[in-house]
Amino acid sequence: MEVSNQEDFLLNRLKQHDEAALKELVCLYQPAMILEAYYILKDFQEAEDIVQEVWIRFWQLRATIELKPSLAAYLQRATRNESIIYLKKKNVRAKRQAQYDYFLEPSIRLQPFENEELGKRLHHAINAIPPAARKSFILSYLDDKNQKAIATEQNISLQVVKNNISKALKILRQVLHTSK
Repeated sequence: MEVSNQEDFLLNRLKQHDEAALKELVCLYQPAMILEAYYILKDFQEAEDIVQEVWIRFWQLRATIELKPSLAAYLQRATRNESIIYLKKKNVRAKRQAQYDYFLEPSIRLQPFENEELGKRLHHAINAIPPAARKSFILSYLDDKNQKAIATEQNISLQVVKNNISKALKILRQVLHTSK
């Protein structure tokens, strides 16, 4: 059986909820997928995790997947995209952690009065933000959620979330600048 016919046969079985077909596909394509993810992430454990996520999503979407040009190309592209998204999120988390670590330097920790004063100023500035914008800001910067997740959670458009966060940052800058 040639690869295209084999893929079609396995996909038809998948659409009928045949888990054995999924296992066959995993055996067939997973090694190449892990290599693809490892090439981008440079971490074997992260690569395996990403590939596992791709398989989970593939299983969930099995009934609606359109394969162009082939299953192998689809899985490779999905793995590459998922790896790039993961890497971007990891870089954002690292930047935020670096900013957070800066505020935890020993020289700052040894000055509780200044920390208390800074905390009061930040609290005052955050309270100056309108409630909708404040909620989007807190979810983004304090709860580390992406804007799409915030839009879904609040049942508002992505553009409204972006506008709320932009408004919140503008108000924070103004309030913190004037309260020096």
